[in-house]
Amino acid sequence: MQPLAVVVNQGELEDGGMGLVPGGEALRRVTASLRVWFDYLRDVEKLRQDNPAREIKAPKLSKRHPGALTTEEISQLIKAAVDHSRTSERLRNWTLIAFLFYTGLRVSELCELRVSDIQHRDRLPHSLRVIGKGNRERRVIFSPEAKRSLYQWLQ
Repeated sequence: MQPLAVVVNQGELEDGGMGLVPGGEALRRVTASLRVWFDYLRDVEKLRQDNPAREIKAPKLSKRHPGALTTEEISQLIKAAVDHSRTSERLRNWTLIAFLFYTGLRVSELCELRVSDIQHRDRLPHSLRVIGKGNRERRVIFSPEAKRSLYQWLQ
């Protein structure tokens, strides 16, 4: 069996010589595929003693943040939550969506909340202790609208 020779260098990958967009997801995928391919040639087929693809640096991807909803879109979302819910679920659904909007919480943070995380002032909800990404704790001070939605839900 003839040894398989594959010549791909970092420059070809980075400058789009393989028909890839520099810095894109496709380039990252090709880099990962080459690593796995050379691992196979080394470990299973015993055709290589090294993995040259391990020397290729995978491009960093830019972090994409989701777009923010407009006030009109949020109003439509809250209205839909009320209009398309059973009577027994309307207040809950309205509260959840309004609370997310008025506090800026992530859905995962909202799902992890406990009643004991709510701080009261003058018997009204005032702030919230949230454990967010990276297990970091932060305080969220309620807007008047968030206080109102939470107070109605808790009654």
